[in-house]
Amino acid sequence: MIKKNLTPTLFLVLILCLTQLYCNTQVNFNDFVPKKMNFPTQNIDYRLYVIRLKNGEILVLSERGGEGNWAYAKEGDEKFTEVSFPLEPKARCWQTKYAIYESMPDGRIMVWKDCSSRSGEGTPSTTITSLLTYNIEDKHLIEIISSLPSGASSASWNPEMTKAIAYYQNSFSSATLYWVLEDGHEPADIEIGNVEHSWNLKDDFPDFAGAKTGATGNTGRASWSPDGNSIAFFASPDAIGVTGWSRFHVEYSLYIMSPESLDAHPVHENIYSPFLLQWSPNSKYIAFIRQSGLGKQDGVWLYSLDTDTLTLISKGDFSSLAWKADGNNLVAVRCDEVEVLTCEIIEEYDISKAISNP
Repeated sequence: MIKKNLTPTLFLVLILCLTQLYCNTQVNFNDFVPKKMNFPTQNIDYRLYVIRLKNGEILVLSERGGEGNWAYAKEGDEKFTEVSFPLEPKARCWQTKYAIYESMPDGRIMVWKDCSSRSGEGTPSTTITSLLTYNIEDKHLIEIISSLPSGASSASWNPEMTKAIAYYQNSFSSATLYWVLEDGHEPADIEIGNVEHSWNLKDDFPDFAGAKTGATGNTGRASWSPDGNSIAFFASPDAIGVTGWSRFHVEYSLYIMSPESLDAHPVHENIYSPFLLQWSPNSKYIAFIRQSGLGKQDGVWLYSLDTDTLTLISKGDFSSLAWKADGNNLVAVRCDEVEVLTCEIIEEYDISKAISNP
């Protein structure tokens, strides 16, 4: 008999255990009480992002008004440092957009640039996507790769920074992964599937021909482990045979793949609407944001490769995630919706109780 004072959290644990999905999973919100971090609070935009620099410092990024205006701050700074990236001439780009929310292994900030142009009045726009890096120490903005697929928006590099696995979404409710090289890009010849369905990621590159007919599955973002030995990503074979809005609601799995053999295997199922994933500094844990489990609980989750267990760190909506250098703490940006959705609450979680060897 369930006691009347059973908390919602314990009730969730009970349901998961009764269904034998996560009886070994640690789910205890009391162990993961967030700590407020000391970042500037003035002139915050509706959405913040957090990244870790090479020296271990956490950097907060904020998009400002205008096409090329951003700002950043380190913990303890009294105010944000403003950055205005250069805009292309209107004759070349009628609109120039920049996006920054990731970092390179050497600590430089990755900068995604979209240059949209039109050949004439009323004609569809053409977008050229480039990947640049920005160094907050010397303020240098350098283009490293141009003419990437329009819709490219995320990349994770190997430790040598010679190759990255990138996320590409340029079709309604469909996405795939591809390789970014030092001198260009190429399709990812990776077979994904289960007993019932399978497809090759290159089949959706670059025009998503398979996705339009439901012939291919779907992917989420990917992350290369700091030791260089593994790539983690989300993928959904269940999206095969599904088209339109229904592709938004399919089940995903968390996959681990060898960058050498490209052999990918699922390590955890029951993931919905996956968003972001980050490896721990020791490459033994993966933290990710989105719904997971029978109840499709939104939150920050922690997967252990050694024990094959999943831990719910905190429930709620989050937009960004970064590990602190010690491997014992996670920094996340929480979203709150009152009148409009804002993502500007920066929280730090001590997760040392959930990990064995930071």
